[in-house]
Amino acid sequence: MASGYERFLEIIADREDPEYAETIRWCGGYFDQEWFDLSIADKDLSNALRSNVKRRLYQPKPKAVPKK
Repeated sequence: MASGYERFLEIIADREDPEYAETIRWCGGYFDQEWFDLSIADKDLSNALRSNVKRRLYQPKPKAVPKK
């Protein structure tokens, strides 16, 4: 049986999966398993310890790279 994260990745990779729409909505409409930004992760961790800070609920979408 796949772990929860492995199952999540399977679902969002298959638009035909019956759980796709609900899962993609649950994760904010976008998820890139290769993405990681240390500065954002540090900020989110610091904010998690504060009671009056708005917390990020979803992974930010990547900024468009200008075409050359």
